[in-house]
Amino acid sequence: MSELQENVPLMAGLRKQPANNMETLTMSRKERARLTIMTGVTDGELTVVQAAELMGVCYRQGKRIWKRYQADGDAGLVHRLRGQPSARRKPAALREEVLALYAQERYADFGPTLMAEQRAKAKLVVDHETLRRWRMAAGQHAVRRRKQAHRQWR
Repeated sequence: MSELQENVPLMAGLRKQPANNMETLTMSRKERARLTIMTGVTDGELTVVQAAELMGVCYRQGKRIWKRYQADGDAGLVHRLRGQPSARRKPAALREEVLALYAQERYADFGPTLMAEQRAKAKLVVDHETLRRWRMAAGQHAVRRRKQAHRQWR
């Protein structure tokens, strides 16, 4: 452990907020560690240079983090894409189209893998795991656990 890490108080990131100004933030461990370090900078126990070294970033990135922390508070340390839909998400129309196919008698007993193969033949490429997740979310697919065959020693 470096001497800089020893200077950071353990509970520095935990601050009591007034009851009327409560807001819940979801933070990763890395973001909570940054909160602790930035609290040390706020209290004057650390410099921005030391904080950047503790966070494992360069001084300039440390200054950017510090500036965002000053402007937005604890929420400034949370990754800004958290809670946003993925840029790689399949269109909702495709999802509805594929789920509607399961309602047809022809495809009703198809599993996710077979349906993915059939969709690939029709030039609609959807991975079988994506299909499985879509069906589970719609309540159409239940996980079936297979019973393990009992084996007995002679």
